[in-house]
Amino acid sequence: MTFWRLSLWIVITALSVGLGVLMLSPSSDQKPESAALVSPQTPVKTDQPAGNKSEMGLTPSFDIVRLEPNGDLVVAGRAGAKATVTLLMDGKEWDKATTDETGQFAMTPKSLSQGPHQLALVARMPDGKEYKSAQVVALDVPARGGQAVAALISPDQPAKSLLSGQGMALVPGQRAPVVITLVETQPNGTFYAAGRAASGALVRLYLNDSFVAQGGTSPTGEWSFAIVKGLTQGQYRVRIDELEGAGGKVMSRAEVPFDYSMPAAAETASASPRAAAVEVAEVQSTTVKRGDNLWNISSKFYGEGLRYTVIYQANSGQIRDPNLIYPGQVFVVPKDKP
Repeated sequence: MTFWRLSLWIVITALSVGLGVLMLSPSSDQKPESAALVSPQTPVKTDQPAGNKSEMGLTPSFDIVRLEPNGDLVVAGRAGAKATVTLLMDGKEWDKATTDETGQFAMTPKSLSQGPHQLALVARMPDGKEYKSAQVVALDVPARGGQAVAALISPDQPAKSLLSGQGMALVPGQRAPVVITLVETQPNGTFYAAGRAASGALVRLYLNDSFVAQGGTSPTGEWSFAIVKGLTQGQYRVRIDELEGAGGKVMSRAEVPFDYSMPAAAETASASPRAAAVEVAEVQSTTVKRGDNLWNISSKFYGEGLRYTVIYQANSGQIRDPNLIYPGQVFVVPKDKP
């Protein structure tokens, strides 16, 4: 990238050997690069956040986030010149760096603990004014032997891309695991996910542990799913299972968090959705409102409250106690089981 000075690239390269990467670019025309089976995290390119033009150069943004499965991290980005940039991890100060005269910075924070985390940036200018990043990066540090995940979330835009870093070196004869390379909201509001697995593999799409659809990979190992309508805006977990034959055991699994948002009306008018190998006409989902409980949600969708356990099991990742759900949570309501 031409915007990085040679000295900064030397620092980043030296610090990030062997690490995964989430790479962001201000060009909305660029597409995520294909994930190579060589490292835990491969590049994603997407838009920079929109904002007041006079302040866009002062608002901090992420250019590179590199994450290794053990939690080691490298972060680089830009803000105003000579600004003090604070990296927030789950809302707490995690590291600091000072931008150079061109507004660029790089930092190597202490390692993250296992589990999900969210990164944000705050820049303090020499005159004392502070600017907070519109973007956040969602990370998931896996258990030992697991796969790291990184995702960019930008407000007021379709969530363009997520890339799970399931790439890994393969020994001769080893079967390639399932990999999620892209999850996005398309211009017409359709949800789209794509990735790779072994040639001819059987794969299943789940949202929040709720089965959505089943398909297979192409001769070259690609798979893709599209959901035309039915998703409520909010947070989801997108999961792909690769199976050993219909009804067989799970051979490999990939999962990423995803913030589903609808595009603006202007974008909807010029929709040109991607083609998908498997298209789902509609799914059922609901946003929890004040006064809701699993029993009345089940009654609404199934006609009987006793089926609340189906909704609970399909969204167990965000429901610790079936008696305690909270306004704003988004649940997938299963129609069928695989």
